Amino acid sequence: MKIGICYRPYLHKKFLKEIIDKISFIELMPDIMTVSETNFIKDICDSKKIDMGLHCLRSSLFSPEGPQMDKVENYYYFSEYIHSKYFSDHIAYSSYRERYLTSVQPIRYNDKNLFVFQNNMTELRKYFPKNFSIENITQNTLFSESIYSESTFIRKLTEQQEDITLLFDLTNMYITAKRNNIPFEKYILNYPFDKVKIVHVSGLYKDKHGIYQDTHSTNFDEEILIPLRMLKSKMSNLEYLLVERDFNVNSPDDILGDLEKLKEIFE
Repeated sequence: MKIGICYRPYLHKKFLKEIIDKISFIELMPDIMTVSETNFIKDICDSKKIDMGLHCLRSSLFSPEGPQMDKVENYYYFSEYIHSKYFSDHIAYSSYRERYLTSVQPIRYNDKNLFVFQNNMTELRKYFPKNFSIENITQNTLFSESIYSESTFIRKLTEQQEDITLLFDLTNMYITAKRNNIPFEKYILNYPFDKVKIVHVSGLYKDKHGIYQDTHSTNFDEEILIPLRMLKSKMSNLEYLLVERDFNVNSPDDILGDLEKLKEIFE
């Protein structure tokens, strides 16, 4: 198994000298990368023999209008250029009438969206026939119209498309459970952890009212490490374990400390 970071050039680049020898994997997000930034990190990864993966925002995997194929084509060429070990995007849609909605949007967990994904995969497989992963998003309020729990819906997706794998965002799922007043252990019942290939972990943040917010801006604490330890044995096919941080990196220690905590659990 490889341990690394979800690379954000605006955060990590200035500390890369201190970080690079402590990681064995980097995940890139092409939606925030320039050509020069991509070449920069690719050259470093090539020289250090560090593998890379691909995490995207704009495929719109669950759009009834179909995926955004212009974006998918761009992701394909990006993936080929960096020799990505996987393609990943969200269990969500991100466009409406071919306009990007500024963020990924939650879906209802029902048979209609199982059918939408099945249809969309027909086109997506032309570009990414293997190493295709899907990620759960944070949901502050779950749709009452859903007929399946999130975990059951994701299991049905993996049964429908047997060769896809999962990017399990622990923090997203933990916050979703907390925001919807569902015990985490109950919320993950029926989740197919044997299909997890990639894990994202970020620190937890509560606002002044004590409400969990999905900020990706804090270090790990025991509250998020406890469920990670609990789930370790269930994720028998885990290959990539990644620190995800989008804001508030003020020194290399903000990343190195979290990497060490992951290594203590998994190495």
